Amino acid sequence: MTSPAAPAAHPPNRVLFALIAAVFAGASAAIFTRLAQAEGAPSLLIAAFRLTLSALILTPIALTRHRREIADLLSPTRRADLGWAAFSALLMALHFSTWITSLEYTSVLIGTVLVTSSPLWTGVFESVFFRLRLSRGIIFGLLAGLAGNLVLTLSGSNGSGGSNMALGGALALIAAVAIALQRTFSRPLRQRLSLVPFLWLLFGLGGLALIVVLVFTQTPVTGFSPMGYFWMVMVTLFPQLIAHSAFNYALRYMPATHVSMLIQVQPIFSTAAAYLIFDEQPSLGQLAGGTIIVVGVFVAMLWHARDSARSGAAAAR
Repeated sequence: MTSPAAPAAHPPNRVLFALIAAVFAGASAAIFTRLAQAEGAPSLLIAAFRLTLSALILTPIALTRHRREIADLLSPTRRADLGWAAFSALLMALHFSTWITSLEYTSVLIGTVLVTSSPLWTGVFESVFFRLRLSRGIIFGLLAGLAGNLVLTLSGSNGSGGSNMALGGALALIAAVAIALQRTFSRPLRQRLSLVPFLWLLFGLGGLALIVVLVFTQTPVTGFSPMGYFWMVMVTLFPQLIAHSAFNYALRYMPATHVSMLIQVQPIFSTAAAYLIFDEQPSLGQLAGGTIIVVGVFVAMLWHARDSARSGAAAAR
């Protein structure tokens, strides 16, 4: 596997707007998932549903506008790319199945906070596999995000804390590592493949893998209330198609570590929604942790932008 190409010092404005939309859409994932679970929908079904339906929605576009690009992946010179797509899809399937299941055992706050520790793991994986040098700004952001996540986690919850915090936390951490690996290993493929076929492959292959798991575990897929299916559709449209599509779109222009850092802001909005909907009241410690995350992300982005501008000016001399 080749290293990803160096990103542009200043990503296009459309990338930044896409990332902002992704943060808000992604923050709804835990809320819609918990509402679907409240209607009796199994966690594995929710994970398989959101991936499979996303792939089906993208299928007409993928097969009409990108048919040649997809067919090219079957050529001997591109089969390695197809293999990396399958590997990334399995990691995505693992991410969704473990994270959604974690919400059965822990609160929205804790599950979301732990799963958004993925930037720490992404930074480690990019450094190890791609030897990508992390700037001081990014390191600061990662440390601030980790500190904020730690404060949030240790602060506990005044609302529903979940039936098994240890199991829920462990599943959320596994989900964080899985999505960090997916972003790290799929970025070179994303740079060689258009967005729609890239997402279609990841969602489709990941959904197929989870369908196999559903069959093997004999998980029921019918017999639930209309609202249960409605919330699964909402999970598909907003967190999956908008958030994940935007984050993967940004991978063509920015390193996975930078993209992942913005995801650390999501627990702030998820916590606010959980307070309004599930009465999960945040403590002062949780508010402090959220503030650390937000400040850390924006300071890191400003720091990184300044370093990029200085590097560009020095290279132009």
